[in-house]
Amino acid sequence: MDIGYRAYLDILRMTRGAFSWQFLFTQAPLGSEEFSRVRGRVEGMLDQLPNLFPQHDYEPLRQRLAARV
Repeated sequence: MDIGYRAYLDILRMTRGAFSWQFLFTQAPLGSEEFSRVRGRVEGMLDQLPNLFPQHDYEPLRQRLAARV
């Protein structure tokens, strides 16, 4: 992962422990068929969390996903 421990904890708190967000910070090829389920979980998380927790800015995670697919 290309983030430090403090950033990891901050993002973990912001994503409320949702599965697969960590893949946004690895070299995993999220645009490939092999990672389609992971990509789907991350997309679902980024669709739902802003509605549930509008006080957080999820745009940086959306941008990171867009750059990875």
